[in-house]
Amino acid sequence: MSDNEKRAHDLAVAVAASLSKLRLEEARLKGEHLGLDIYEIYQNHYIGYLNEFNHNFPEGQK
Repeated sequence: MSDNEKRAHDLAVAVAASLSKLRLEEARLKGEHLGLDIYEIYQNHYIGYLNEFNHNFPEGQK
């Protein structure tokens, strides 16, 4: 795993966890049931973050 892959992974995990918690709490307060695919949330963010890290830190790529 490259430095940028590690950075993107760490950030995507943190964001996916936070967003999931917020979305679930919002649904609970509205009395709604919300099915979340946390992997989909993670993957969408990971790809974007990795592209940005590779752009900003080209030395961190494999």
